[in-house]
Amino acid sequence: MHAGLLGLSALLQAAEQSARLCSMVHCFATGQLLWGWLAVAVLLPGFLVQSLSYLWFRADGQPGQCRSATLHLLQLGVWKRHWDATWTVLWKAGAAHGGVPLPLQAADLWALRLLEAPLQTGPHLLLQAYIFLASDFTDVVPALSALCSWSALPWALASYARCAGFVRPGRVSPPRAWAALLCLQLWRMGMVGARVLSLALFFTSHGAWGLAVAGAHWLVMTFWLVAQQSDIADSTCHWRLFNLLAGAVYILCYLNFWDGPSWHRMATFYTIMLLENSILLLLATDFLRGTSATNLWTVAGVLSGSLIGGVSLVTYYNLLHPKAPDIRQGFGRRPWGITGADSAEREAPPQEEEGSELASVGESPSLQWGPPGAELESQMAEEDSFFSHHHWLLVKLALKTGDVSKINAVFGEDRPGCFRPPAWGASRPDDWQRTPRFPSKGSRHHPMTP
Repeated sequence: MHAGLLGLSALLQAAEQSARLCSMVHCFATGQLLWGWLAVAVLLPGFLVQSLSYLWFRADGQPGQCRSATLHLLQLGVWKRHWDATWTVLWKAGAAHGGVPLPLQAADLWALRLLEAPLQTGPHLLLQAYIFLASDFTDVVPALSALCSWSALPWALASYARCAGFVRPGRVSPPRAWAALLCLQLWRMGMVGARVLSLALFFTSHGAWGLAVAGAHWLVMTFWLVAQQSDIADSTCHWRLFNLLAGAVYILCYLNFWDGPSWHRMATFYTIMLLENSILLLLATDFLRGTSATNLWTVAGVLSGSLIGGVSLVTYYNLLHPKAPDIRQGFGRRPWGITGADSAEREAPPQEEEGSELASVGESPSLQWGPPGAELESQMAEEDSFFSHHHWLLVKLALKTGDVSKINAVFGEDRPGCFRPPAWGASRPDDWQRTPRFPSKGSRHHPMTP
């Protein structure tokens, strides 16, 4: 399944970036200089993603730093990660390209795509949707570019959710994996499409006031995230940056960053989103005095997207989620049917995924284990290095917690001991030990590298 995921992801990314380039050329060729320069400006946040990718390559000890820097300056760093992961899958190299196993390569790739989606793909999608609506559905090039971005952004979210399931040990593979991915894609596409259309229609009617609406939503969501007190980020600076970035993601879509039942947060977010979309549509249209066909079709698109997204969301969690039977069982005990996915995962005993391709490309679902004969000083040095390594951030994002005791409990019940980055050397299964080497969270503080 890894080959299919990587192939489809590369295809969608190629289509999205090609359509983006065509839309920029089209804007400049037709004299729409403002839209052209705005489309170019949307590319600037991509350098943040490329810089992060380059730093991660250096942290993994990848060779060819000069060539890697050139690729990232050309915004081809994510494509190089696609190539490395595809090479690992095709050649079944196990601890593969540059000493990094496939699960960690995929985790790096999807985490960067997840960051790129709200910073670059989301603004471009909103801009192209606005140009298409402003032209009264006559300009085809922005429509095609918006369609490609609309497909790529939800796929980045769905792929990240799938990859997070790979990193979590004992995660049960869905009985119909591709059907689950399709349902996730429809859920994200419906909700994101409804949100983008409502914002774009408001922009066409009220101009720059749309920026105030998006900024106010970003501020409210950031304060809401602060109130939820996520423990993924350790230091104060990283915690604030994490909340700001997550608040930007919440302008368009929902992601869960907390360990535990998420149904009430999801219900709160989508209730707020539905009310906001309804208010934006009412402010952008005047049904009493009559409205244009463009506005009517846009309103129909918002309603259809919300309906498709809601139905797909319920279908996924009640039929296609790995813990769907437990979720259905808890339906009668809670007022919402979309419940308990995270609590079901937490309560159920860890099980091995059967038929998973992870078994053929690496021994561990995410990381490798240390040798038992290491001295205490070297163990503490490895802990410090790992806690400052970006793979530690990926583990915390996958498990939705930065609590070391919880992570030890997840990886220590059926899996032995402590894990460490693969670049520090492989170990044999008979060398594993069952003594956790993570210090408790209260005893030591380790900064997180962004």
